[in-house]
Amino acid sequence: MKVRGIDSIADAEKLIGWDIRIPRNDVLAPSEGSFYTFQLKGCRVFQDEEYIGTITDVLDLGGSEVLKVDREDNVEKR
Repeated sequence: MKVRGIDSIADAEKLIGWDIRIPRNDVLAPSEGSFYTFQLKGCRVFQDEEYIGTITDVLDLGGSEVLKVDREDNVEKR
C-alpha cells in the first residue's frame, strides 16, 4: 500500500496507531464468493432453519471478529 506523502519508513512510523478509513463507495468489490465483514450488518441469522436474529455489529477483538446478533424477542438462546 502506498500513501501519498509518506515516502519513508520514518514518515510511516509517525502514523503508528492511526486508523485507515476508506469511504464505502471507494472500496473495491470483493472477489467472487467473498465479502467484507461490514456487509454482514443487517443479515438475518438462522440455525437449523429457525430464525435467531439479525446481525447488528461486527466486533473486532484483535485476532478474531464476533458477530453481534440481536434477537427480536430479546431472549438469550443457550
